[in-house]
Amino acid sequence: MEIHVLAVGALQTNCYLIDTGAGNAIIVDPGANPGGILEFLSREHLRPVYLIYTHGHYDHIGATTPLRQAGAKAILPREDRDLFLNPALIGAGLFTHFRGYTPEEPDLLCGEGDKVELDGLRLTFLHTPGHSKGSSVLMGDGVLFTGDTLFAGGCGRTDLYGGSEQQLNASLKRLAALEGDYQILPGHGPQSMLSVERITNPYLGTSYDDIF
Repeated sequence: MEIHVLAVGALQTNCYLIDTGAGNAIIVDPGANPGGILEFLSREHLRPVYLIYTHGHYDHIGATTPLRQAGAKAILPREDRDLFLNPALIGAGLFTHFRGYTPEEPDLLCGEGDKVELDGLRLTFLHTPGHSKGSSVLMGDGVLFTGDTLFAGGCGRTDLYGGSEQQLNASLKRLAALEGDYQILPGHGPQSMLSVERITNPYLGTSYDDIF
């Protein structure tokens, strides 16, 4: 598995392109710039198979339509179906990079514990609501695609449609309690490690005394 990242759109959403090693690709959060994503896939001789979303906010789904037309199937947390079909719930019409998106039913709705597998690669959905109703973390081999639930040094906002500060706090505590260490691949900003976030991120609710 090889993971590439493109920062796309006005909000610089991290779009992750996963090369499975067999000529296929999984795209996590195709937020904008479908032309750039398709150009990368063509250059690397990769076929887009799955589009997987950590949540349904417009800045994470904006490049969906052209990529589905290229043959990829859209896989979405089920609680964010309403956002996927009606991005204007959080004001998507204000952003020009969202033009070209056609609301259509996703190919598959997923929830807690569901798995997506391709060429020996497995991603497992962890439902981590708070930023949105359906916000999820995708757990792979040593990696967590955390969307807008957990950032390096921060966490997602809760003041948009479907957000909940109480739920987000519980989701962050759940991530902090995971066994072992993981590379954190967030929806925006730099990457990190869970071991670092447990110590340095005030939103995880841990301290040095909790770790050592």
